[in-house]
Order: sequence, then structure tokens, then C-alpha cells
Amino acid sequence: MKFFPYINKIYLIPAILLMPILLTHLGWNLDDSCNWLYRLKNEPFSFFQATGGRYSPLNGLSQQIISYLSFSPIFFFLYNYIVGCFSIIIILKIISNLSYDFRYVPVLIIFLPGFSETYYSFYSGEPTLILFWCILLLYLYNIFLRNTSASISSFLIILIAANIALYHKEPGFIILIVFSLSYLFGYFFLQNKWRNVDELFVYKIFVLIALISSSTVYLIQYLFISLRSFKTGYLISITPDWSLSGRLYYSFKALILYIISDPIITVILPLFFVLTFFIKSKTKLNDNLLYQSKLSLFYSCLSFSVICYLGFFLVLGIHAQHYLLPAYPFAIIPLTGYLQVFMPMIKKNLKRLLIFVPVVLIFILLVNSFISSINIAVNHKVSSYNFMRYKDVLIQKIDNINLTENKSVNFYLPGQKDIGVDEYRHKYILKFFDVDIDKIKFNYNSANQNWVEYSSVSSPGKLIKKGDILLITPNSTISKEEIMANLHELKLRKIMQTHSPYYFEIPEIRHFLKFIMLKMNPNSLVHQMIYREVDFAIYEIL
Repeated sequence: MKFFPYINKIYLIPAILLMPILLTHLGWNLDDSCNWLYRLKNEPFSFFQATGGRYSPLNGLSQQIISYLSFSPIFFFLYNYIVGCFSIIIILKIISNLSYDFRYVPVLIIFLPGFSETYYSFYSGEPTLILFWCILLLYLYNIFLRNTSASISSFLIILIAANIALYHKEPGFIILIVFSLSYLFGYFFLQNKWRNVDELFVYKIFVLIALISSSTVYLIQYLFISLRSFKTGYLISITPDWSLSGRLYYSFKALILYIISDPIITVILPLFFVLTFFIKSKTKLNDNLLYQSKLSLFYSCLSFSVICYLGFFLVLGIHAQHYLLPAYPFAIIPLTGYLQVFMPMIKKNLKRLLIFVPVVLIFILLVNSFISSINIAVNHKVSSYNFMRYKDVLIQKIDNINLTENKSVNFYLPGQKDIGVDEYRHKYILKFFDVDIDKIKFNYNSANQNWVEYSSVSSPGKLIKKGDILLITPNSTISKEEIMANLHELKLRKIMQTHSPYYFEIPEIRHFLKFIMLKMNPNSLVHQMIYREVDFAIYEIL
């Protein structure tokens, strides 16, 4: 495909919007990037291993390749920027040939919470995954809608793109299997195309069978590997209750969270998908481009595959901001077609209460989603900037300890009920920078829940000693102010502290829900803070 003749003002929009934030204040954060950095440097291609019920052997390959060039953050985030722009350019190209009025809709991907969660961190495999989904869709569009001639090269590109995407993220097989089977069903049984047998017809069937076969092969591998470690796997760790009531609770919770974070896939697309079957018979819509047989079938199959993809996560009862992001290339294409049909109808009947109320609610959800995306992006940038300063001072402090101390020094993480996660993240980032941590011991104050709550009976001052180090991170269970209030009896020397006076989060629905839950039961949430924190601090006990 020749892209460059089509790069005009429309296709420059992603670059204009992405550049200012994505490539500023580059750095790591105290999250899974610590583990990833260590593995990329010291355990090359360890991501090929299938552990914890997960099987995504290609997730991390792009980062591994970049790591051989440099470990500078600029290269990892530049990669995210480039593949992000190309992905949106491809979708814009497809949409521009299908819908003129709504050709800018793909740019909305940039303002999704999942986009900020993945493209603003270096270790996520979604940017690469989405790029290959977009390539796959481009060639499927050429074959199924433009009726381009059958070729071996196109088939190979489709097959390669599909398989690379499949082995980046587990649920991808759902989209390909559902799309292919539903298209075959619609083509043969609903449209009765049995007699239209030509070279292109056989080619389409061959492509769909290849997609089904590739997905099935992956699914067999995934089931064989995941079932062996199911009881100790990823799913069990985040949804441990497998009773009927427990599963219903997790599913309902996931549904609410997805409605808040991804209203396009959870509300708008399913609503349009269902409505098409009720109004398709109306004569005034028969001549619409959407209802041309091949386009209608293509849209419907893409929509149905996305809905099934959503259903997979709802059944499992798991939620994360980025889980639904890989489905957006498949969702955006039919969404533009539905908007072309339904927007004139909505505008015409907007004064009707039955139309006005849902439109207002959906608008609120969309605005909230965009606000959440901005909050996540800013949080990533500010917290990573602070972490890079924090780790430099921490490394220098540990180096001084190694030179001057004859015994081990205790490091505490006050304000955390369980220091396990932050402990291993600290160890990985220190090992990545080749810091000797033999004299460093991460301790936990079990007598007082690591000072989550102050106790006059069990004062932290009686359990620690002079020279011990306190590390305060944004991952704490409680706020920094509450931590310091619990430690007010201690004599502390501030080694370093970041300040982010201009950092704030725009209020969103998530904040309101957290406020209610904390009022009802303060222990219902792990992090008992309504807003995210971004500052780090290091103190020494005097």
C-alpha cells in the first residue's frame, strides 16, 4: 500500500496531538517497568516463558530489540509514538474511504484511558499489537470491501499480522474466530451467496479459514499451558473467589468499571449494533451506504467480535484501563458507519425524552473517559519525572552505605500494609543499575501494620533504630500527609523529597465512587486515597 500520497492534514492530526506530551519528561516509574528493565538487560527473551497462566510469548519482543540499541527512555517512547501514529493513520485511511462525515473518529483513540495507560509506559505490548491489528484490518478491508484481486502477498501479510497479534495478548483469538465464523455464517446463510463462486470468493473463504486455524492453534497452546498453572495463575490472584456469588460480583464490578472507562465499546457500539436489527427494515434507510450487503455484513461481524471480546473480560470479572484497547481498531470502523446512519436520526429526535436522556448520559461518560485519559497521562509523566530523581538519590545513598557502613541498613516503606510489591520493584531497578544491595534489607513493621495507623502502645520509634531509611512512594496505602503524621514522634533527616505543586487530577466519576466506598468502608480499597499521588521522599532516622 502507498501511504505517503494520502498523508495530508487529516493524517497529521495524531502526530500533532501525540508529540507534545508523549515525548516529554521521559523516564521510568516504580511499577512493572522495574522488572522489565532488569529482565531485558540480564535475562534476555525471558518473556517467552509462559508463567502464571499467561501465554503471550511475543509481548516484550519489541522492547527487547530496542534494548540492544539503548536503554535510554527516548528510544522506547519514540517507538510507542511512531507505532501509535502509524496505527491511527492506517485506520484513518480505511475510514476516509467509508465515511466522510466521521473520518476523524479514529483520533478519539488518543483520548482513551487505555491509550494513556499503555503508550505512556514503555513495557506494554499493546502498541505493537494494535499496529498489527490495523495492518490486518487494512488488508481485510481491501479484500472484503474493495474486492481487490487475490494475491499470495496479501494473504501472507494477513497471516503474519494476525499471528504476531495473537501471540502478543491472549484474548485476541476471540476477535478473529468470532469475526471469521460470523462472516462465513452471514455470507452463506443470511445472504445466500452459495452460487457466487469465483476466484475472489474462494480467496475470501481461504483467508477466513486461515484466521480461524491460526486462532485455534493459539487457543490450544494457551489452554495447554494455562491449565497447568491455573490455580496459581494471574486470574486466581486478582479474582480469588470462585463461588457463583463471587463470580457475579467480579463481573458486575468489571461491567461498571468498563462503562466508566470505555463507554464506546461497552455502551455505544453494542447499542448501535442492536438498533440496526430493529430499524434495518425501514425503507428510508435501505439506500444508506451502511446497508449495502457487503458493508453491512462487515460492520456487523466486526461489532459482534468486539462485543464478544468485551464479554470475555466480563465473564472473567477482570478490569484494567488497557484491557479493551486492542479491540478499538475493530470497533472504530463500524462505529463510523453507525454514526453516519444514526446521527441524523438523533439530531432530528433529540427533543424526545427517550432520546435526550441516553444521549446526555453517554456524553457524560465520554467526557469522563477523556478526563480520565488526561489524568492518567499527566500522572505517568509527573510520577516518572519524580521517580528518576528519586532513584538517582537512592542509588547514591546506597553507594555511600556500601562504602561507609560495616553492617546492613534497614529500609522501610511506611504507609504500606504489604511491602512485597514495592520491595521487589526496588530490588529490580537497583539491580538493573548494577547497585550492590547486599547491605540493604527491606523490613516490615508487622507490629503496627507498617505505620498505616499510629499506635501509642506500639510506637514505631521503639522498633526501628538510628540510621534506618524510610522510603515514601506514591504506591503507599495512605497519603503522604497521613504517613508523616503517624511518624511525628521520630527524628527524621530529609534526604530528598520531590514536590509537584502544579500536579492535580481533574475530578471524574472514579473519584466520586472511591469517595463513597471509603465513606462506607475505609478498608474496602487497598489505596485509601481518592486522588493519585506522584511524589517520592527519602528520610533517615536520627
